Amino acid sequence: MNTLLDVQDVTLRFGGVVALNRVSLQVAWGNITAIIGPNGAGKTTLFNCITGFYKPQNGHIILTPPNRSATHLHHLLGQSFAWSDLVHPGQVWGKLRAKMFGGPHSVCRAGIARTFQNIRLFKEMTVLENLLVAQYRQLNRYFIGGLLGTRYFRDEESMAINRAMEWLRFFALEADANRLAGQLPYGHQRRVEMARSLCTDPMVLCLDEPAAGLNPMETQALSQLIRRLKNEFNLTILLIEHDIGLVMELSDHIVVLDHGEVIAQGRPADIQRNPRVVEAYLG
Repeated sequence: MNTLLDVQDVTLRFGGVVALNRVSLQVAWGNITAIIGPNGAGKTTLFNCITGFYKPQNGHIILTPPNRSATHLHHLLGQSFAWSDLVHPGQVWGKLRAKMFGGPHSVCRAGIARTFQNIRLFKEMTVLENLLVAQYRQLNRYFIGGLLGTRYFRDEESMAINRAMEWLRFFALEADANRLAGQLPYGHQRRVEMARSLCTDPMVLCLDEPAAGLNPMETQALSQLIRRLKNEFNLTILLIEHDIGLVMELSDHIVVLDHGEVIAQGRPADIQRNPRVVEAYLG
């Protein structure tokens, strides 16, 4: 397996509550990996660790793109200083910079984007503007260039608009480009959030319950879109979902959490037959 994302023994505590206990999983390049389990199992907490919203107390989260060096995502959130750092000033500056400026944006820059369980769009901005905001790190838009309307600035702006419109066409949202995001139907808002995440040009797309609140027709359409993202763009997808039919249909690999621990992982057919999973979740 060509592992793109490797989660090793991740532990996260909130006071005396252990939210994640030595969680380990591997996400293969170009695969759809689902994380399932009962409410309170730690699924979204794990997402928050992977995407930089939480920093685990123990463990490692490593992103290893093909033909590139590995990125320790947990290091992007800051590391503890050691006396040995004094002989390596570069390490001191690197740790200090991560502590001061690290966060979810650093993880996004490394190649991991996400959607949220509760939609987080800029509802008073248009759909197109939501997608343009997501491209800030990819564009060189200097204040003076914008003030003078230089050709370089206009080219960068056109490139961002074109990229946004391409993703809106993919999600059949082109006609909604100039509507306020908060005025769209719920299902369309879900798609806008996915399109916005994809504008960051990620290697891993983390979808937190994308089918929540959708009707069966919308869920089927979503399933087709996710499959197209995998097949047409070779995108690696990490999925949290309670719709077991959708999970079994889409997933190459499934990880099951219960009370913050991995109780099973494997192919969909194996998970369906696993007695621990049936007892804890599938019923």
